[in-house]
Amino acid sequence: MKITKEHLSNAIDLAVTEHLGQYDKSGMPYILHPLRVMDRVRRLTMTHMIVAVLHDSVEDTAISIEYIREHFGDTVGDAVDAITHRPNEPKKEYWERVKNNHWAKAVKLEDIHDNMRYERLEQLDEPTRERLLQKYMMALIFLARGKEKRERLIDPASGASSIERDIDA
Repeated sequence: MKITKEHLSNAIDLAVTEHLGQYDKSGMPYILHPLRVMDRVRRLTMTHMIVAVLHDSVEDTAISIEYIREHFGDTVGDAVDAITHRPNEPKKEYWERVKNNHWAKAVKLEDIHDNMRYERLEQLDEPTRERLLQKYMMALIFLARGKEKRERLIDPASGASSIERDIDA
């Protein structure tokens, strides 16, 4: 499917409608987060922008992957599916799936960046802030490292890399 400006407009409308009434931890309308992430990837492609504005839709709204595939095509559907964390899914499996889809990976990196904004983190209590910062930093390292670099971190005793141990924790 060729992605058009109409697809982008429809994705924005869908996200705004579906996130209506949702608020973030600081009391702001939640839709601002996907819109900020979308804005951060605008230098890439319209596909990135659609994935970005829909990146939390399957987890946080009634939108299904099937609906996304039907209306925005398999490329967008695959990327949103890759970026959607499944219930009880091990973190390592999730991060590997995100890393293996270049659309999802680009959006997730910007998603993490947005979640690490100073004004957002300042709204959180210190234990939550520290926990989230550690989670985001481990995710960034995992997503940024190539396989060859991860292999150098493998612990011979456990067979897991230090990054994998931290992500699984």
